[in-house]
Amino acid sequence: MPLRSPPLPLLLLTFSSLLSLANSANTGNDGCPCVEWAELDDYRMTYGGESCLLFSPTEGMLTGGDTSNAFCYPPHYGSTECKAWDEDLEPFCADSSGNSLAHAPDWCADHFCYVDPNNCDSIVSRSGMFPDVELYYSYATCGSKNSFVDWLDNPNGADLTKVSDAVENYLFTSTAILESSYAELAGATDVGDYCTLPESCSCQNCALSLSWGCQKVDFTEANVIFGCKNGVCIDKTRPDAERAQCLGRELATQYQRVATKEYNDLNRIGYQYFGDHDAGVMVQWPEMEWCKEDGVTPPDYDPRFRPWYSLAASGGKDVVMVIDRSGSMYSENRADIAKKAALAVLDTLTWADYANVVFFSAAGLEEAYGSSSEPVLLQMTDDNKQTLRDFVEENMNPGGGTHFKSGFDLAFDILKNSRSCSNCNSVILMMTDGDDSSWNSAKAADVQAKRAELGCNAIMTYALGSGVSSTSRDNMKGIACDNNGIFYEVADGGNLADTMSSYFEYIASGTAYHEDVRWVMYNDFVTKTELFAGCKSAFDRSVTPPKLIGVTCTDVNVIADLETLRAQSTWSAFAAKVTAETAACYPVQLSPADIEALRLRSSGAGAVCNGLGDSSTTVVTHTCSARPNLACPTIDPESSMVANRSPDYGSTTFGGECKEGLNEELEAMIGAAVGGVVVLIVACVVCCAICGKCKEQASSLQERNAKNFVARQQQGIGGQDMEMTVQAGPAAYMQQAYPPQQQGYPMQQQGYPMQQGYSYPQQQQQQRFDTQTGQPLAQDPSAPEYGQAVVVQQGPPDYNG
Repeated sequence: MPLRSPPLPLLLLTFSSLLSLANSANTGNDGCPCVEWAELDDYRMTYGGESCLLFSPTEGMLTGGDTSNAFCYPPHYGSTECKAWDEDLEPFCADSSGNSLAHAPDWCADHFCYVDPNNCDSIVSRSGMFPDVELYYSYATCGSKNSFVDWLDNPNGADLTKVSDAVENYLFTSTAILESSYAELAGATDVGDYCTLPESCSCQNCALSLSWGCQKVDFTEANVIFGCKNGVCIDKTRPDAERAQCLGRELATQYQRVATKEYNDLNRIGYQYFGDHDAGVMVQWPEMEWCKEDGVTPPDYDPRFRPWYSLAASGGKDVVMVIDRSGSMYSENRADIAKKAALAVLDTLTWADYANVVFFSAAGLEEAYGSSSEPVLLQMTDDNKQTLRDFVEENMNPGGGTHFKSGFDLAFDILKNSRSCSNCNSVILMMTDGDDSSWNSAKAADVQAKRAELGCNAIMTYALGSGVSSTSRDNMKGIACDNNGIFYEVADGGNLADTMSSYFEYIASGTAYHEDVRWVMYNDFVTKTELFAGCKSAFDRSVTPPKLIGVTCTDVNVIADLETLRAQSTWSAFAAKVTAETAACYPVQLSPADIEALRLRSSGAGAVCNGLGDSSTTVVTHTCSARPNLACPTIDPESSMVANRSPDYGSTTFGGECKEGLNEELEAMIGAAVGGVVVLIVACVVCCAICGKCKEQASSLQERNAKNFVARQQQGIGGQDMEMTVQAGPAAYMQQAYPPQQQGYPMQQQGYPMQQGYSYPQQQQQQRFDTQTGQPLAQDPSAPEYGQAVVVQQGPPDYNG
């Protein structure tokens, strides 16, 4: 990208001239004045006869070296005065002419300045643009408000569609960062200091937060999770893992900017996060300690196989698994491997997807869920997912021969009989470990014809283990080649689960042309808080077809809590908008050459069918709505919700009995009030008593932020003008260490968009206790519900909980 000069000629300003300018400008509030950062001179460089700060999206502010991919920022950027410094600057807010980008994030127009964190009564954040130094800035001192507070100033109330617009703009910026940086980092082997992020097992500046379920949190930073899967943890020295961390470092700057503008309540649970596709690296804000109980091993977690990830990458889809359960599946533990693979595929599905599972062996012994009547696709609600999981667990009973055709015929019957579907792309996943001696060209042609007739995009085939002969291998590859699919070989003991559950990459590459955000609702694991996220996928568009880089998400809760949003008159319009965006269908568009390239990319040269072909051939565009005589309705918003959503823990074990006991005790005790003063100490005692390892931990920045937060709430300064809740203020920064264990991450359960007209049950009032006897008190009908505001008796600003 070319280096561009600032929109107006800039001269190198002296410190005295900057002070003169500051005297006539907004220099922040008295309690947090803007400052001239003493070390800024070290970053000022001359380019084209002008003084600039040279900003690189992948390296931050430069002091030398390669400047070919840098942008020229004003030499006094951020200093001494409040100003919308980013408004006309590349690459996030404006084009090379200074014109605002269509999806510029809201912070582009906000005023900020650098501040001294030790002389500031506003919440500040560390700048990610200067990676080697501690430089802090503030939007609040310049009068900038949380977006939702701004919208509430409208006399007609907040237009909640602006909430989704704001989240979408933040996601557009995040994906633009990912896509512009990915190619530049493709050859990175040594990411250097700039690309490092704190790791989830070394949350050095984290402090215990009662509001966040007694987790250790640091709101000034993001962190990286090099997770484990099947006992193997990510090698952080791998080039793709290093590149992912570099992408995460740049995203962390964006996440922090969003948080600095929008996150005005330390009591409100909300996350921003990114799942990398190449290595499975995870980046999230805020930084949280998330580790196994030994304190050194990362958690068992891979974002690529979670519902939020596949939904954002591939949208709604129909999936039919056709799984061999012939007698040979007893060998080499293949039945168990196949079972785990089927369950892994189910784990990637959300309410927007429809699915069923077919088992086959000898002719006439095929079986699918619902075979006793007329098997159909099931919408993947929580209940239906569990139904299919139970079906897989109970019916993977090997025996008999191998007859491919009977399995395929039942799969096609399911597609044909279904009166409900995703109304979008569909795929069949067929797995076998053996030979079908009856297979011939006529049967192959019949399968091909039925697939085309029913509008199924592709058939993916998986050959498992040493029992697959060369003849059967050729047959399996031929089925994939004839049906727009990809053939995979998985050795005995190989990772069939990851291979099969990666099927959505095909759909992702074929639908990369769309720009929609997908929306998921889930419950935070630790606090049980209801969260709602917008998610968007990013692609490497320098290759054909585009290659998935990863998925980034931002919780709406970063801006406002859901109950506040539901109280607005425009909630119904908001719910309808995000539901429609999530259910929107984008048909796969892949040429034969594109599919060949995908075969080579995902399964190697052995999966290539007829060479790379001609990219000018007809585009493949099929959806299930093309099925003859099949009225496949769009998704009914009401039926896409279930009342009882449980958190999706993935393969993570989260602190075991300590964590479970902690949640139970907190539910019973947090919120108890005596004489108008909230007993915050009780909750800390619970944390200490159950986990038994509380110790003092100091963090001056967080301690100061906590004090400032209390002072700002008492003075009604900035953010939402609300009563302080039980978990707010200093309790969110109680300086207690928490024992190393797997900490809270927004791991989605099934994920559902908000639905118009859906009512959410009120949470029950929390148990209250007599402070003398410790015995539970009778429920007080006048007492506030759990989650409602409880007034804290005002104390001095330095009250430390």
